[in-house]
Amino acid sequence: MLKKLTLLALAVAAFAIPASASAAEWKFEGEPLKETASVTLSGGAGFTAGTNGAHATLDAVIDLEPGSTGKVTTLGISNCTGTGGLTGLTCDATEENLPWTVHCNADGSVTITGVQITNHYTPSGLAPDTTLTGSVVATGEEGSLDSVSLSGSGTTVDIKGGPQGVTASVSGTLEASQAGYSCS
Repeated sequence: MLKKLTLLALAVAAFAIPASASAAEWKFEGEPLKETASVTLSGGAGFTAGTNGAHATLDAVIDLEPGSTGKVTTLGISNCTGTGGLTGLTCDATEENLPWTVHCNADGSVTITGVQITNHYTPSGLAPDTTLTGSVVATGEEGSLDSVSLSGSGTTVDIKGGPQGVTASVSGTLEASQAGYSCS
């Protein structure tokens, strides 16, 4: 009798305890990653701080690790041009402090932290160098990395000869070189 009551209590307890939500993780074609995979995301992105900004082509290599973390290991920046008040200028943009940390979030979005990019504008002397620091969120349909929209904000903490701590917004769309990777 005691054994039956114990089994009944365990069965009731199993139904009474809600199932915990599963953690988000990197997947390829719906299956969890079992080893590190590299994904290249390419496309146009830009930032705006006040009435000034820049737009460039990005080629980011992201190493997705089994579970929910990863790293941006390489970032190629090309075709950088000024926008807004910097229209007509070109810029040489460089990434700093790689690798940047990448997180697969429960809602299917991806957060990239530790972002730091410095723009050097030419012709020189017409605009100060700007360094953008902050976080970027990449969002794809249902967690897919095939095509992601970038959003986020940061600050231009180091504008040589200019204001400090100007809030900047980030936007753009990047496409994956290989389809099938996701965060879910």
